[in-house]
Amino acid sequence: MAGVAERVEKKLREKRTIGDVELPESFVLPSYDGYGLANISPTILRHFGAKVDTPGLADEVVGPHLDGSRKVVHILLDACGYLLLKRAIERERDHPIHALLKRGRMTPLTSVFPSTTAVALSTLHTGLPPVRHGITGYRMYLPDRGVLANMIRLSPESDERPRRLIRYRDGAQKLIGVPTIHERLANVRVRSVCMLRKGIAWSGLSEIHCTGANVVPFVSAPDMFVTIRKMLAQGRPARQCIWAYWDALDTIQHDYGVWQDEGEAEMRAFAWSLKTELLDPVKALDEKVTVIFTADHGQVHVNASDVFELKSVGDVDRALRVPLAGTSRTGYLYTNDGQWLKKLERKLGKRGWVIPSSTVLEAGLWGEGEHRPELAGRIGDQVMLMNDRRVSFYPYYEGADPIHQTRGRHGGLHEDEMLTPFIIAKM
Repeated sequence: MAGVAERVEKKLREKRTIGDVELPESFVLPSYDGYGLANISPTILRHFGAKVDTPGLADEVVGPHLDGSRKVVHILLDACGYLLLKRAIERERDHPIHALLKRGRMTPLTSVFPSTTAVALSTLHTGLPPVRHGITGYRMYLPDRGVLANMIRLSPESDERPRRLIRYRDGAQKLIGVPTIHERLANVRVRSVCMLRKGIAWSGLSEIHCTGANVVPFVSAPDMFVTIRKMLAQGRPARQCIWAYWDALDTIQHDYGVWQDEGEAEMRAFAWSLKTELLDPVKALDEKVTVIFTADHGQVHVNASDVFELKSVGDVDRALRVPLAGTSRTGYLYTNDGQWLKKLERKLGKRGWVIPSSTVLEAGLWGEGEHRPELAGRIGDQVMLMNDRRVSFYPYYEGADPIHQTRGRHGGLHEDEMLTPFIIAKM
C-alpha cells in the first residue's frame, strides 16, 4: 500500500497558506476532511452505528479492515511521528511493527492544531475538532475563571497541585462541555475501555476524556498488551472498543531529543510487546478484531539556538493582558497593541509569524463547524507561529531556564510534528 501512503502524503502537503502567509514546504496544515486524526473517532462511531455529524476517514485510508469487526483496539503511542516511524521501518526490515503492517496498511494523517496532547486527545475522545470541543493548547486561558490553566494538570499554571480546576462535582464535564465518544458508544451498546498508565489513569485530563468508559490502569507496555489480550479472550461483551495510551516515547524525546537512539529503542520495545503479547496470541482467538495504531503528534528537535525569548522584545508585561498561552511552538498573544506587535515582528524576524487569531480561525486550523462559544476567549488576539524548529520561551516562574525548551518539542505545523501514522489491520 505504499502507493496510497505516498498519494495521501502528497495531498496533505498541498495547502500551506494561512491568510496571506505562505508557509515553508516542510509545514503541513491539519486535515479535518478525511485525512486527519480528527476523523478517526467519527469512523469508529459510524462503524458501530452511532449518529455522527463530522467526517470520517477517507475510504483509501481505512480500506476493508473494519468490515465485520465487533471489537476495535485503538493503540496510541504518544509522539510517534509518521516520518520517525517510517524511517525506523525502512531501516529495519525485521522491525516488530511489520507484524502489524503485514495484516493491514499504513498511511499518514495530520495531527490537530496545535499539535499537542491536550488538544489531540480531546479530539480523539470527543470525535470533534478543537473548534467544537474548545481545548486549544497545553496552556489555555479561561476568561470565565480568569485563569491561565495547565491543561495536563488541570490546574492554574502557578499551582503544581493537580485537578484544582475540577475539584467539584461535574467539574470535568463542565470544562469540556460535550459528550465523550465513550458516552456515545454506550448509547449504541458498545462497551468502551480506556487503558492508561497507573500514574495518569485518574488524572484530571483522563477524567475529562474517559467519562463513560471503564478505566483500566496498567504498569508497563507488556502489561497493557497482556491485559488487552485477556479482555478479548473473555468473549464478552460482544461489541467493545478498547483505547490504550502509552506515553513513554513522548517523555523520552522531551528528555533526549528526536531521532535519538533512546527513542528508537523505545519504539522497538513497544512494537515487540505489541507483537508478542497481543498480535501473535490473538490469532488463536475466535474474535473479529480490528487493531488501529496511531499517535497524537510527532516532535521536532530543538537546539539552544532555536529558542526565542519573548521577554527580549521588552514591555511584555505591559503589552500582554495574559501571560503567553498555547505552546512554545504556537503561542496565543492577548494583545492588540499595534506598536508592540511591530516590535515583536521585527525582533522575531524569520523565526516566526504573528497572525491575527481571527485569520487562523477563518483558515480552519482549529476545524470547521459551529464554534464553541468560549473558543474566541481561548485563542488570544494573535497567534505567534514559530518557523522551522524554533520555539518561544516565556518565564512562567522565577528561575525558569530557556534550556528547558530544547530537545524534543511539539505544538507547531512542522512535518515532523504534524504527520502521524495510521495503521489499521484486521486480526
